[in-house]
Amino acid sequence: MSDATIERLGSIGTVVAAWVGLVGVIVLFMYTREAFLLRKTAEQQNENAVRPILLFELSSNYADGGSQMQLADPALRNIGSGPALNITIKPIEANGIVVGFTDVPLLEVRGKPILTYIVQGGERNGVSRFTPLLASLVMSGKLPQQMTTSVEFDSVTGKRYRTVHNIDYDADTKSLQIKFQYIEEA
Repeated sequence: MSDATIERLGSIGTVVAAWVGLVGVIVLFMYTREAFLLRKTAEQQNENAVRPILLFELSSNYADGGSQMQLADPALRNIGSGPALNITIKPIEANGIVVGFTDVPLLEVRGKPILTYIVQGGERNGVSRFTPLLASLVMSGKLPQQMTTSVEFDSVTGKRYRTVHNIDYDADTKSLQIKFQYIEEA
């Protein structure tokens, strides 16, 4: 073989090696990206497997004519697949009245009643924890017919979530309903 042929074969070998190296870098980049996406998908599936979803429950029994609306005790229900930790419920505030709810440290996958307290004029009275007072405030118009509250809680993975609920009072039927709106990361 002549020197020119060897030199040409060497040049061809260099070009081929460069192309193979470039293809290798592209394949490595694609593989790394796919591995990253798979890891993110696995993390999301893991979070979904243990994510709690809390519903705030406050409902009324049917009240006929002039009778007082009867409210069931407020409760939280976990319809998710994991426990909820460090639960706080945003108080409802209107016209100088605050309807607050006790914090709950842990809620497994089931319901739990929660305590309410009502502050009027900056003070609690002896019946501030009873639902008839809350029903009376709603029916008398001291609280608005449409209110919003949110529940914040942690999952076991450490992520913080918020569920938002609308509370609607129908004066014609004297009934109170809660409507779940959405869940988001807090």
